[in-house]
Amino acid sequence: MQRKNYCALPFYNLNIDSDSMRPCCIIDQTEWDPFESKGRTLKDVWRSTQFEQVRESFRKDEQYPRCNICWKAEQTGVPSARQGYNSQLLDTLGLPETDSVDDLPKMIQWTVSNTCNFACRTCSLEYSTGWLRETRLLADENDRDAKERLQQHTKRRWDHERYGDVEKLFANCVWLEIMGGETLLTDELVPMLQKLITKGLSKQITLVITTNGSVGPTDEIARVLTQFKAMRLTFSIDAVTPDAFKYIRTGDFDQVSANITAWQHFDNIRLYVNPTISILNMWCLDDILKWTNKTFGIGNIGHNWVTDPSYYAVPIMPDAMKQHIQDNSTYFHTQKFLPYMWSGKHNPGAWQEFLRRQKWLDESRQQPMKKYLPELYDLINKQKETTA
Repeated sequence: MQRKNYCALPFYNLNIDSDSMRPCCIIDQTEWDPFESKGRTLKDVWRSTQFEQVRESFRKDEQYPRCNICWKAEQTGVPSARQGYNSQLLDTLGLPETDSVDDLPKMIQWTVSNTCNFACRTCSLEYSTGWLRETRLLADENDRDAKERLQQHTKRRWDHERYGDVEKLFANCVWLEIMGGETLLTDELVPMLQKLITKGLSKQITLVITTNGSVGPTDEIARVLTQFKAMRLTFSIDAVTPDAFKYIRTGDFDQVSANITAWQHFDNIRLYVNPTISILNMWCLDDILKWTNKTFGIGNIGHNWVTDPSYYAVPIMPDAMKQHIQDNSTYFHTQKFLPYMWSGKHNPGAWQEFLRRQKWLDESRQQPMKKYLPELYDLINKQKETTA
């Protein structure tokens, strides 16, 4: 019987980012040393003291404190990433609930590049080169954080040295998750996957690729993707109308929709969708989930909660806004997400930062919220009138 607080990720997964290695992509990094891996191989990091501390907590069936995003979601009855990955690893892949680890991870999550043609409002320079312009403008406003980000995260293409280290892990890998940036814009992606096919490793690997939907299928990429044991293409869809999509993600919703339709012609590529939920779209979650359920099927929908930047996090909204959203939501699928709004208290400081950032981006991008998201604009201004 599965332990109540057990998480399989630390025993199977290595998340590889630009300058840090973690058991998963959403673990709290407040005290996580991003430079622990400097000068060390991925195998060394995998067997490091820091990773072992995480594992020991789950061996004892304890709630590891830096996994607070998952614990908070579960406390409100909302499905968490921990539960989702447990299901994928233990049920879908049939791996055992274990207290031991192999010399090499069986699951690899790899952020291969930050090259991206979108600049989503809830993203940053670390994961999207589309944010270069805005970050430079913010730095011109004497924003210390922006200056530090520009020093740390410039345009980061494929890291050949890192790839050489990752390649040594593939022989033991059964789940490979590729993230970006926009992964399908990475020139080195197809050659890497073709190499796995040539070595016969594709027959053991479930491949997961995250995309913003801006790239449609080509004969070359489709031929490669369909040769893996299983293939899942995960779309990041945070809005389902052209104006909202343009405002939140800067992309063309009609083009993304057309690309999704084109990908649907490949029966052996499972299409999945992962909406990222923030203040910008919590108010219209009914519409998002209706569209995603119709387009992808209810069994192919996940979700992410924005926690960083914290001023986009849903729980920091004023209580009156939360109540309005809850009172006006009628779609069955949304109901399980509503309690998460109340998992934290309204944060006046973070809320004012949210308003300030939107005002600045509206002016910088010439995208007034009143035009692109009139319902949210009215809801925010109604809230201002109520508290005035």
